Order: sequence, then structure tokens, then C-alpha cells
Amino acid sequence: MSNETQVSFIIPIYNAERYIEETINSILKAKNSENFSYEVICVNDCSTDNSLVILNKLASQNQKVVIVNHEKNGHIAVARNSGFDAAKGKWICFLDADDIVNKNVFNVFDKVLDESYDIIYFDYDQFVRIPKADFDVTESTVVHEYGAKEIHIQQRELLSRRKMQGKTYGYRNLGLVWGKVYRASFLHENNFRAIEGMKYEEDLSFCLMCLSKCKRAKKIDWNMIHYRIIPDSFSHVYTDVFWKRFTTISPVYEQLVKKYFADDPEMQELLPYRYLWALLFSVIRGPANHKNHNPWSHRKNLFRELLSLPYFDHVFDHVNISELDFSNSLLAFCVKKRFLIGCCFLERMLHLKNRIVNFRN
Repeated sequence: MSNETQVSFIIPIYNAERYIEETINSILKAKNSENFSYEVICVNDCSTDNSLVILNKLASQNQKVVIVNHEKNGHIAVARNSGFDAAKGKWICFLDADDIVNKNVFNVFDKVLDESYDIIYFDYDQFVRIPKADFDVTESTVVHEYGAKEIHIQQRELLSRRKMQGKTYGYRNLGLVWGKVYRASFLHENNFRAIEGMKYEEDLSFCLMCLSKCKRAKKIDWNMIHYRIIPDSFSHVYTDVFWKRFTTISPVYEQLVKKYFADDPEMQELLPYRYLWALLFSVIRGPANHKNHNPWSHRKNLFRELLSLPYFDHVFDHVNISELDFSNSLLAFCVKKRFLIGCCFLERMLHLKNRIVNFRN
């Protein structure tokens, strides 16, 4: 590798003192890190804990750590854009502040980075307490090549989350900003940036944007990221603020599809599936949530209000719920039939399933 910066890791940070040192050290102490040209851009989004103290310590010990300080809290999209503006690498790799990077990451990058690709996907695993074992890429590691046909399918998978013929990757992975590396020139040429002011599904909106212009990609069947599950994090607990904000994202997708897929009528037709997912998520995280301790009458009123909101009120006229996977098809059926008790039962089963998975991890 030349001395030119190959990869810029970008980490938005807000009150991440519990994990940020472990996250950054997983990069700095990775195998072959001394022979690979990279930088770790840490965007401190006005943390009020000791995050900045930890960052200053790490930056004083290793010049590859670059700190960008915000004067005003801008949330994750603004932080990612600030990091991207400061980045010098040929490739951009976004991380969360509590992720752990596979210790073989630089050996793998040496083998797979190729500027004829716009995006390179990797896998990830999940953990609660201890990350799983790290493995290197071998000759038997599967590499999937994606051209125009496969990317065409991925665009539809990502927007609709339907079961699709010719499935190439899976919507759960497609919608993640992290777990991928993006060719920096590809992002610059198309002026792709995180949508500022969008506090939920900012990952998915950015990925949809990128797929609209992606010409060539590949996926390596190798876990680059150990994704940490934090049961008490904001996205895993009930709050009125969280689910109510989620009801406002449908217009953003409408604008994205109109802007980046104006000549693609099929993508326009798939938009109601995205509205449906926003509705299902709002139900599960709002009136049907097992941590919602409001009176039952209040929860029923919330449920009715949700179903009368713009984008949600006629969504079942434009989707086929049998095209969803089984559990989500069942949930959609309960919502369609205004069966809140059924929604509550399914939410509880989902919660128990996640607890079992987390216990095993």
C-alpha cells in the first residue's frame, strides 16, 4: 500500500465513554495496522460525559486518531457529514461508537479493496457481553459480485423489505451504513451525504441514495463488525418521543424516490411498502409496546390515531401483506384488522425472542 490514506474510519460520538476507547483500540491494535495507511476520525457531537477526555488521550498517543469537535449537537447525520468532510481516505468506513472491528480488518482490506467497485459489503455478528472469535478471509471465503441486475433488485429489497425473487443480499444488511466501505470518489461525485435533520432511519435513507447510482459492488462473506447490543439504549426502550418521530419519515422517502428514481415507476409503486414498515414499527414501539404503561383506553386511542395519519390511512389499499415474511405478515394483518391485542401479543413474542438471542450472545 502507498502512503496515501487508504481508509477513513468515521465514528460519530455522543456520550460514548463506556465503549469508545474499546472501539477505537479495536482499530489501532488490529493486525498489520502499522503497515496500513488509515485514519480514525472521531466526531465529538457535544458530548457531556468523558468522551472527549478519552479521545484526547487516544489522539495524544496515536496520530491516526483525528478529533472533530462540534460546537452544537447536530445528531448522527451531521456528525457523519463532518467526518466525511474531514476524511482523506480513498475509502470511507462508517462505524458506531460501540462497535468492535475484526482484528484482521487490515489484512482483509489489503486483499479486497478495489477501486473498480463503488461499495464493498461485509457481514457482521452481534454480541451483548463478549464479541465472537475473529477470523481472516481465506481462499474459501465467498465473494458475491453485484452488477446492474443485482443492484436493481437490491434497490427494491431495501425500499420495500418484501420477499423478492432473485434476492441478493437481504434488506436487513442493505439498510446499514456501517459494515460497508464506500469509494470516497463515488460519494463525492454524486454529492451523497447523510440527510441532516433525519433522526431515524438515516442509515437506510443514505443506503438507498447510494444504491441509486451504484454501478458495481461486491460482498465478502466475512464479519468485519461485532455489533454490540445494548438492551437499555434509547432504541431498545419505550418512549413517546421515539415512536412518534418515526411517524414523520414517510415524506422523506417520497422525496428520495422522486429525486433518485424519477424514471423508475416500479420504485414509485413500492413506496407504500415503506409507509407500511413505518406504520408497523410505530405500532410495535408505541401503543403495542409492553413497556407502554399508559391506560388501555389511551393506547387504543393512540392506535386509532396512528391508522388515521397521512401515508398510513390508506396504506393497506396499496400493499400485499402476504409478500412480507411470516411474522411481519401476521403483524400487518393484525394492524389491518385493528386488532391491537394481537399486535401486543406479537410484540411480546418478538421481545422474548430478542431476549433469548441476547442471552445466547
